Amino acid sequence: MSDNLLLIPFQGETLALTFDELREARERGRALMPTTAAASPGAGAGPILLDAEGMERATAIPASWFMEQARRRTLPHVAIGKKYIRFRLDDVLAVLNEKNLPALEPLPEKTPPRLRDGVSPGQKLKLAGKG
Repeated sequence: MSDNLLLIPFQGETLALTFDELREARERGRALMPTTAAASPGAGAGPILLDAEGMERATAIPASWFMEQARRRTLPHVAIGKKYIRFRLDDVLAVLNEKNLPALEPLPEKTPPRLRDGVSPGQKLKLAGKG
């Protein structure tokens, strides 16, 4: 596609809309929803709670990082009993934006370590055993 697309995370998936499609969708939404319901603070089902795996899918940050930050109490989270930890995506993204954390790059593929002579430790053992 040659059009610029707006990518929107939505319930674990990503929507790709042109800006014209976004404008049309907003207009249809406004026409369907009364103005008073949209403006009232308690309207709607409220924010969706995500577990650490859901946060990983939404942000590409490992789930283990979210759990560690919850244990350290450095990210907002909701404890449901003693066992279940959930996160509100908007709250977490706001904190991450405040901290100006750099975007995580995908981890490079692991390559075997090399010695100074360009031979890997495994190759060196094989060569030593032949002689």
